[in-house]
Amino acid sequence: MNNNIWLDGMMGLVTGDALGNPVQFMEREEVRSRGNVVSMEAGGAYNTPAGTWTDDSSMALATLDSIREIGTVVPEDIMLGFVKWYCYGEYTPFGEAFDMGNTCSQAIINFTKNADWKTCGLTGEWANGNGALMRILPVCIHFMERRMNGEIVSDEEALTGIHQVTALTHNHLRARIAGGLYFFMAWELKNGGGDLRTRLQRGINKGFAYYRQDVRNLVELSHFTRIHDLRAFIGTQEKDISSSGYVISTLEAAVWSLITTDNFKDCLIKAVNLGDDADTVGAVAGSLAGLYYGYDQIPEGWLQAIQRREWIEDLCTSDYTTQIPVADIHVHLIPGIDDGSQNMEMTMQMIRSEYRQGVQAIICTPHADGLIYQDQLQAGWKEIQNRCREEFPDLKLGLGCEIYLTPEYLADSLDLLKKGILLTLNGTRHVLVEFPQDGIPFEEIQECIRGLTGAGWLPVIAHAERYDKSYRSIDDIRWLKENGCRIQINIYSIKEDISKQRRTLTRQMLEEKLVDFLGTDSHRMNHRPPRIVNGIKELSRIIAPEYLKQIVWGNVQLYFGL
Repeated sequence: MNNNIWLDGMMGLVTGDALGNPVQFMEREEVRSRGNVVSMEAGGAYNTPAGTWTDDSSMALATLDSIREIGTVVPEDIMLGFVKWYCYGEYTPFGEAFDMGNTCSQAIINFTKNADWKTCGLTGEWANGNGALMRILPVCIHFMERRMNGEIVSDEEALTGIHQVTALTHNHLRARIAGGLYFFMAWELKNGGGDLRTRLQRGINKGFAYYRQDVRNLVELSHFTRIHDLRAFIGTQEKDISSSGYVISTLEAAVWSLITTDNFKDCLIKAVNLGDDADTVGAVAGSLAGLYYGYDQIPEGWLQAIQRREWIEDLCTSDYTTQIPVADIHVHLIPGIDDGSQNMEMTMQMIRSEYRQGVQAIICTPHADGLIYQDQLQAGWKEIQNRCREEFPDLKLGLGCEIYLTPEYLADSLDLLKKGILLTLNGTRHVLVEFPQDGIPFEEIQECIRGLTGAGWLPVIAHAERYDKSYRSIDDIRWLKENGCRIQINIYSIKEDISKQRRTLTRQMLEEKLVDFLGTDSHRMNHRPPRIVNGIKELSRIIAPEYLKQIVWGNVQLYFGL
């Protein structure tokens, strides 16, 4: 018997998506003429094998992966997952994205241009398609699971997260309300008392009550009137149910399919055979039905056909913890002194996320210009130590800084290092240095390295893969190693960086064993949060176990005494 809420909801969603894929874009009469879908089929508009899921599942899986790895909802990181899906075919059945909605596509393009998750989503009446509703389940499950584990999570907190992630692509109040109502329904279906219709009605009532608290919601809430009274809605004839891509239609079609059937299989068959946007109606209906009926009630024959089923189920059931100890030697945790953590609560969120994923040693590395706030830095460092001593007594902590270096700043930096004002890594002779990423000539990097090593310092090149505009070839990185440098790469660059060029360079550096250390270079929970597990998993696939252990842990013990 399965008791995993992620498996219940996500496999319900993916199954509904794949079941509906062969008949999406077909008129209802066309579906009837060809014969209703009753099992997983090949074909359809994209001529795909049986069990093929589409953009609905891909975007939901990207959302799930972000939330489960980091441990919380980070809209920017979720948006980066969408970029990886759209541009590089991540989170897809066959390594290539297809069936992309216009609103989602344009929002992703906007994000790649301005990197602002708060403004990339489309606004206006046409931003009320179902492309956000189809992928919002992981956000809902995150808040549901926290409640189920005894944590106090207010409706306000949950709805804020749901609205933010909805607005990444569909930034309209109506689309946000649809996601909110879906959350209340999902919660009651999984945790309420009574039969399906009773639970669903209770969820809808709670959703309406929540949104009615603000008069600004009333006009948009009126669009959802038909599902407000399920006793009346259950009598609606099929001909009066639309299955278009409009978010209201999709929500109505999913609810109608639920309340007019009494098992998972019949619900999904009814939903997808409405035609038109059949995959999304199937996904939304399947996610809700999965939460109520459970994974064990999904027909095994359907599950067996799901493409990459094992991988999806692993995403749902993995504990997102590395199996080996990991050290992070580059992270901006001291609150309020640079562009890193904004306050101590965020700092502790970041540390909790790292610790949960398997990090056992951290070196805090604020930007060097933040060291002018010495009192604030020392107070923050002391509080981090005290709080970690209570919450994570086995976590090893060190302090350093990240020095921005060019030939112009070299003399001053050497002087400040000599005086002990600039901090080395955990009190050693190792100095974490970064260079401009806009294409500084490599000869200038060489000048800085010679200056540091000539004065007796041991340079550690921060996120060395990010100077791809400066390197003339991989020989330049070899030169760094041959001239006394050690190399740190960012964990996310192994797989997550949206720059294909940097990912390729990172892999080449790893293949040649040029890398010495890993870091997250995490700044904030809402900007470059600490993502570790997927990078370590990818490392384990591309380098030898001995080398992996060396760069994630062994070298940190050897060189920094942690």
